[in-house]
Amino acid sequence: ITMKHDYKEISATDIENAIELWVHNERDRIILKRVLLDNIHYEPLAEELDISVSTVKRAIYKHEYTVFKKAQKMS
Repeated sequence: ITMKHDYKEISATDIENAIELWVHNERDRIILKRVLLDNIHYEPLAEELDISVSTVKRAIYKHEYTVFKKAQKMS
């Protein structure tokens, strides 16, 4: 999975905390955690959650920048 931002320097704990604090939609939190922390690809995740791949992509696109910036500040 290729993200727009590089998470190598950010701990999983900081990423998870940023998701919990800044992503208010429960489904979107699940999507972000599965992609960013569990490294699950979009297609299997969409199947797992019984949603479309475009819904997964939309959630990532919507929240990834905020999660990255907030997690970076926590590090």
